[in-house]
Amino acid sequence: MKILNAAVRRARRDRDFGRVEAEVTVLLRDTPHSPPRVETIRTSVPTKSPRSDLSLRERLIEDATSLVVLFNSTQRKKPLRTAA
Repeated sequence: MKILNAAVRRARRDRDFGRVEAEVTVLLRDTPHSPPRVETIRTSVPTKSPRSDLSLRERLIEDATSLVVLFNSTQRKKPLRTAA
């Protein structure tokens, strides 16, 4: 998977829990020949991180991308169940 572009919007700091919440839009491509797709997801990361080598923006994008991958893999494996 390759990230072509990413945008962080509506970021806000939650001082009580020491986290930053944001809406992250990622333009990504699964394979070199697949069409690019846009995914938007709301995510949060700690304000202070032991991974200090990444900026806050990079950590938000990384977390959003991993959530998109996780959601897509679980949707492929499980069909939707109908309500009883």
